[in-house]
Amino acid sequence: MKAWRSGQRLIGVPSGTTSSFIADAVIKDDLRAACRANMTFEAYWLTVRDWSHERRYPGDANPVTRKDGLDLLLAVINPNNGVMKWLQELYRSI
Repeated sequence: MKAWRSGQRLIGVPSGTTSSFIADAVIKDDLRAACRANMTFEAYWLTVRDWSHERRYPGDANPVTRKDGLDLLLAVINPNNGVMKWLQELYRSI
């Protein structure tokens, strides 16, 4: 894993998004490797990456369904392949 440097940002990645969190931490290589090694994790990562908090609000053209919410929850908390498990393992390795 590349060392994280305080204040480092990738140009062109909007701040405040899930993708900007990954870019800010400079762990893209680790993410790519995890996705290549585990197709279930990759699917979960794509679910988390594509989530938009704006979909929660009334009037959105593509509102959140119960299935969307459950898919996101599973992608985050799955004990074997979830994104949170990967982040915790990454954090422990720093």
